[in-house]
Amino acid sequence: MKIGSVAKLLEVPVPTLRRWTQEFGDFLSPEARAGEGTVREFSHQDVMVLRNARDFLRQGMTYGRARRALAKDVQAASGSGRPQGRPTIDSRDADEDREYATRFVQAIVNDALAPYVERLQRLENELVRLRDAATTLESAPRPRWPFRSDH
Repeated sequence: MKIGSVAKLLEVPVPTLRRWTQEFGDFLSPEARAGEGTVREFSHQDVMVLRNARDFLRQGMTYGRARRALAKDVQAASGSGRPQGRPTIDSRDADEDREYATRFVQAIVNDALAPYVERLQRLENELVRLRDAATTLESAPRPRWPFRSDH
């Protein structure tokens, strides 16, 4: 998933997301920590880590405290038989997870449909203009033909 889609999903600006990839890079895949000139690709797990980081920051935590909280998640994950280095996901309501999934899919659909929506809007505007022109023509007085005699 590209950085713009992740930014929309998490409802943060792209520059903020770039900073987070630096601040929380230890918890992200190498693809998400891409360097100069390399495109970042975020996995589902990367998005979940960034979502947790965002939630910690919104709670008023500093970057340092958020890193420590993410590290605790990693420790909990390694103690529960999960692969080490992968943070656990907070226990969230199913409704909240569904909302995130819905926004994720909606962002992808919106990106895919954007050119078609713009084209449709231009066509609708052209249709309105043509209807206005036709109405103007219908209401205009009809010219009398000079060679016609009405005797």
